[in-house]
Amino acid sequence: MEIPTPSHLRVFIKILTEGMPRPVHPKSVLGALGSFKRWGASIAGAYALGAKLRPTDVALVDDWGMLSFEDIHKRTNAIAHNFHDLGVSSEDCMGVICKNGRAFVELSVASDKVGCGRVPINTTLAAAQLKAVVKDQSLKVLAYDTEFAPLVHEATDGIQGLVRIAVAQNGDKGIKGDLHYSTIAEDSRREDPDPPSHPSKTVILTSGTTGPPKGALRSKPGTILQLLNFLQAIPRRSSSVCHIAAPLYHLHGHAQFEIGTAIGASLILTSRFDPAKTLELVDRHKVNELIAVPIMLRRIVDLPKEMHDKYGTESLEIVICAGSALDSGLSKSFIDRFGPVLYNLYGATELAWGTSASPDDLIKAPGTIGKPLPGTRVEVLDANHDPVGPEEKGTIFVGNDLLFSGYTNQESDRQVVREMLSVGDLGHYDCNGYFYVDAREDDMIVSGGENIYPGEVELALTSHPEISEAAVIGVADDEWGQSLKAFVVSRSKSSLNEKDVRAYVKKELAGYKAPRSVIFVDSLPRNSIGKVIKSELI
Repeated sequence: MEIPTPSHLRVFIKILTEGMPRPVHPKSVLGALGSFKRWGASIAGAYALGAKLRPTDVALVDDWGMLSFEDIHKRTNAIAHNFHDLGVSSEDCMGVICKNGRAFVELSVASDKVGCGRVPINTTLAAAQLKAVVKDQSLKVLAYDTEFAPLVHEATDGIQGLVRIAVAQNGDKGIKGDLHYSTIAEDSRREDPDPPSHPSKTVILTSGTTGPPKGALRSKPGTILQLLNFLQAIPRRSSSVCHIAAPLYHLHGHAQFEIGTAIGASLILTSRFDPAKTLELVDRHKVNELIAVPIMLRRIVDLPKEMHDKYGTESLEIVICAGSALDSGLSKSFIDRFGPVLYNLYGATELAWGTSASPDDLIKAPGTIGKPLPGTRVEVLDANHDPVGPEEKGTIFVGNDLLFSGYTNQESDRQVVREMLSVGDLGHYDCNGYFYVDAREDDMIVSGGENIYPGEVELALTSHPEISEAAVIGVADDEWGQSLKAFVVSRSKSSLNEKDVRAYVKKELAGYKAPRSVIFVDSLPRNSIGKVIKSELI
């Protein structure tokens, strides 16, 4: 077990002192201690604490308006009472297929108050995938935005014992036959419910791009050391204003939501991402922290200059990017535009986080995923599970107290070596200790007997000033077994041709790593969090 250090103490004191309301009445302090005792180190405890110490402060702003810390605490008490009426207990699970907004937040808090598990669900799933999730996770409750009503009813009609809760918007009264979210959230029973017999659990679904998603059971650490470790690497501060643009159903958005509630952040949420709207929100709410995935940052950077000039973004202190690869060209463009505020976080559904790269790291070592976070081990191992040296390729393994507890209802196929986990990424580290992801294990290309890592070639391509995005795949080749095919998104007014691209890669890398063919496309196929779907490239 990790032992607290002076660094942990410094971060803890910083959390306690930053943004603490002055003065705080002794009764409020006693009430806060009582709330913490009742709900423990959970998001329910965080909002209950806020309701005692900062009751009228803004806790959340979404498409529907504003809620205070006291509002959320009382509304989630009401939801918890309704869950008890429905017979929901710590033995049950609730699914949430909602976009970013108050319903997602409040249902998550209420699940902590009842002790039931929660399963955030990708809003882009097909009906067959959603049906598989409902059955695999044995959901008792499924809450959904009414825009997904046809999908939800197609997937769940006929499933016995499932309670559906419709989250209506824009004055919509909901769906006939289903419970209405506004009814349970505005219930008059606002007193604290009895605490659960067991703490809730969170199941984060894998992407499910090739079949039904798998549920990764996220265990909650027994101490706050992992939170303090994170805040040493990425210094989010108490009482900040945080806009979470990344979807809350994905691990990145969900983890930053939990961290934000733990440190008392005011959350800004919108149901749909729009790059110009994001800048407007930053300006209007004086946002300090932005949580995003790389494709969102790309769309922000690509806005016309007059749009950037229209809004003030000087309040931005931290932008945390994760979910898919952040190329060096994008990180440079973003830092050039917004200053040294960008942090790149490497992790996965199964392992939470492994490394982080600060703005200074991204400038010194373009393309890096950074260095291990405090309390985390990261190693690159060869086929025999022995550590490799600098610049040598191998499989990335991560070890910390946040590794997942396994998949629900099926065995894990992940490699575990010396209490470290691999999610199938190949990479290396350099002489300065910076780590890099080169490819997925199943993406590695063997051409003429040489192992070629697509990430290395993609990094070289996107370093070209006229290339915005790039993806590289292997295709069958009668002479070489496989050859490289590059899909390139060029910047506006670019005159690049295939010969130019091949020549540029040959200047940057060994000649055999240059793609044999180059296809110019308007965009790359991506999933809901921005990962390139290479199976759709032909």
